Amino acid sequence: MIPSSLATVVGFLFFVAPGLLFELLLGRRRPTKVESAFGEASRVALFSAPFTIVSTAAVVLVVHHLNQHWLDLIVQWSTTGKPPSAGAMIAAALLALIEVALACIGVLVVSLIAAWKLRKRKFTPKSAWSYSLTPPAGSSTIVTVITTDGTQYRGQVLGFSPDLPWEEREITLCQPLSVLRDKELSPLPEQFLLLHSSSIASISAVWIDTEIVEAASRR
Repeated sequence: MIPSSLATVVGFLFFVAPGLLFELLLGRRRPTKVESAFGEASRVALFSAPFTIVSTAAVVLVVHHLNQHWLDLIVQWSTTGKPPSAGAMIAAALLALIEVALACIGVLVVSLIAAWKLRKRKFTPKSAWSYSLTPPAGSSTIVTVITTDGTQYRGQVLGFSPDLPWEEREITLCQPLSVLRDKELSPLPEQFLLLHSSSIASISAVWIDTEIVEAASRR
């Protein structure tokens, strides 16, 4: 929905300002991910809601004890749909500013606490593709690749493309290399085998001690 009046714009900021501030403060500290506009807007709105509710309740409670007349003007405005006086507009604007300020202060406090707790933690976004093909130290990755024509290859991962779109990914295998055709496993003499994602139907991976893999390659 596109805001069509000043009141709508003010109301929009009234409810989402805390969430927008949170995104600006901590958005870069979270792992990046592909997200729809609806998902992002929903997260902002959901995060804003508790801060807006708490700060609004605090403002209403304080004003109720200090100046009940302001609340009466705002209630009358919301009932009739028109500001009863210029004072009502000033009071509403002032209270809205105070509410947004309190909500943003709450966000700042929560963000500082979260940043303090997360400052020593490093998030490294990694897909299942990169995770499964990157072995721990001292190990090698052995994969079994089934191509779209039903051929099954098995070999050690020499290299692979990063987390590109699937249609742009490639994987390079090296010795020990073998192929399964017609239920018969045969070694391949080639030193390297390049497979493009367009020809891959499925892929599975295991991590094996490098010494075992090297011994198999020398046979």
